[in-house]
Amino acid sequence: MKQPVTTTALDGTKLTLFFTKVFVFSNHFSCLFTIDGIDYCCTEQYYMYYKALLFGDFESAQRILSTRNAALIKRIGSRIRNFDHSKWRRVSILIMTIANWFKFRQNPELRKMLFQTGQSLLVEATSRDLYWGCGVDIHSPRIVEKNRWPGKNVLGIILTDIRTRLLS
Repeated sequence: MKQPVTTTALDGTKLTLFFTKVFVFSNHFSCLFTIDGIDYCCTEQYYMYYKALLFGDFESAQRILSTRNAALIKRIGSRIRNFDHSKWRRVSILIMTIANWFKFRQNPELRKMLFQTGQSLLVEATSRDLYWGCGVDIHSPRIVEKNRWPGKNVLGIILTDIRTRLLS
């Protein structure tokens, strides 16, 4: 487990940066939580399991539940049969929010680490993901140019919102 990188954007916004499974905010970070009686090893597992169920790929759903390897889970999830991107986009943020809500509600140490980010904006800092991430790598000098990020940082926004809700 690695401490997140903190910095300040050019506009004055405090940023808490993370990427890869060594950071507790990553979807690949290994931690147990339970939703509807099913135990999950990481938020990626819940997300991909639900994706498989939504599109009726029960074989992939079982394969996703039977492994604890987040990279393999992601690979299986990228090959879901009958996948419809527009249908998935309509629910994917909700699914990711549910997974992270339970992750931080059920794991007090992780919740404490989330609270320690203060009022900062959480940022998935990777150039490889323009939707869930900000589109800029964690150690790039461009990370402070928040208003010019090519990505949406959806995961970071979800986590920032969850922190606010858990604190209230």
